[in-house]
Amino acid sequence: MPVTSARTDWGLLAITGRLDARMTYSRERYQHWGALLAMALDLEQQMVALRDEAVAHGEEAAAGRAAVATLRVQEERTALWLRALEHGLWDWDVATGAVFWSPQWATILGLRAAEVGTEPSEWLDRVHPDDRHTVSAVIAAQLGGAPGPMRFEHRVRHASGEYRWMLCVAFTVPNEAGVPARMVGALVDVTDRKARETALARGVLRDADTGWPNRAAFLDRLVGVLERTRAGDADAALAVLRHTAPGGRSHDGDASAAVVALSHSLSDPLRHGDVVGRLAPDTLACLLLDRPAAPGAVRLAAVLDELPAEHRRRLSVGLVESIRPFDDVGDLLRAAEVATMRDAPDTARH
Repeated sequence: MPVTSARTDWGLLAITGRLDARMTYSRERYQHWGALLAMALDLEQQMVALRDEAVAHGEEAAAGRAAVATLRVQEERTALWLRALEHGLWDWDVATGAVFWSPQWATILGLRAAEVGTEPSEWLDRVHPDDRHTVSAVIAAQLGGAPGPMRFEHRVRHASGEYRWMLCVAFTVPNEAGVPARMVGALVDVTDRKARETALARGVLRDADTGWPNRAAFLDRLVGVLERTRAGDADAALAVLRHTAPGGRSHDGDASAAVVALSHSLSDPLRHGDVVGRLAPDTLACLLLDRPAAPGAVRLAAVLDELPAEHRRRLSVGLVESIRPFDDVGDLLRAAEVATMRDAPDTARH
């Protein structure tokens, strides 16, 4: 007898045995047995399939739970990293103009997250006026397809009212058409680093005792002024002031202390733009930007007249009234130093 169902053909049912001559043969009974067997086999197949599907769903659910747990751990780790790095993240939807600011972004500026809206002005309106043009130009270039991420430093107003230096690093995310659709970036407070750089530069370019530019910085400034003088009508005078200690010991502590005192006396009388530098422990130089040089020289002479008589007697002054004839800074400086030799005090008498 065939064992079949609407879904599966299972095969044949063979019925064997001794025939009972007294029993009326009924083929319908055997067909019924085949149908029942087909139903039982179908049900067993469905049960096996359901068990396999349940196992598969269980494995998928376990994998999903593991993925969720891994994602949660990764999100927590990322949040801790960003908190440790103190980076203020932001995500700018260029199409809608809305910006998502991370809570850390608000914290960097001394704000609460609830106080920050979704407008780009939350950032751009706080940029220092002197930096706004640069910031706008860099952002426009980035949205215009500039290669690579943008990276720049600028000043942003803190909630306290002070301006703090921020490093901005950002990149654009294009859409399917290749047009920038999002800009994602971060702000990093680098105020402390900028302060250290400024202090380092001051230590490298400034004399520690007087606060004036050291020899290297003064000569660099002198080169620039000499080049501008040759290119235009401007002119300047150069004065070199050297203090000689008793016995001609030009580098002892008395000479250095006198030079420090002299440098403090020069702070107020000189015009804004004049430059004073310390060429050596016993030597100062003054670059007087008046044209003609007489007004600057007059002010300098007035300062020197106010010095104690003992210091003035030991001070030699060399003045080059115009730097225009000189092409080389070395020649100019030597001319001023030669003039100090002519004005040198008589160390035998003093």
